[in-house]
Amino acid sequence: MTTEKVIENKFYTQIISTVVAVSETIIVDRIDTVRPHCFAGVQFFADADGETIATPTAGEVQLSVSTVNSGNNGNVFENFTQDSMDLTNLCTRSWAANTTHVRAVPTGITGAAFYKLVVSCNTT
Repeated sequence: MTTEKVIENKFYTQIISTVVAVSETIIVDRIDTVRPHCFAGVQFFADADGETIATPTAGEVQLSVSTVNSGNNGNVFENFTQDSMDLTNLCTRSWAANTTHVRAVPTGITGAAFYKLVVSCNTT
């Protein structure tokens, strides 16, 4: 798992992964399943410290989730209907499910060397 930081208060939980190379898969865990309204986005960087923001010129990230209904504690992932993010037009994916893990699998990324996954969940 690549969870680096968890920010939690009575309104939401935000899980931020470590910054990794765009060739690596990220899986975040420690998601509060009682907050089923979830959002995921990726942020790209030119450096491993995550200080210099970069904008990809090509590529995509496939997002999938593991829920309490998936079973196997994060070993089974479900794809979204629109599971890939076109990185030349960044967006956030949202869904409603009792989520335990979120996985990001990048492919064909150019214009950025590193990235992180940010997942936020709330009750409404």
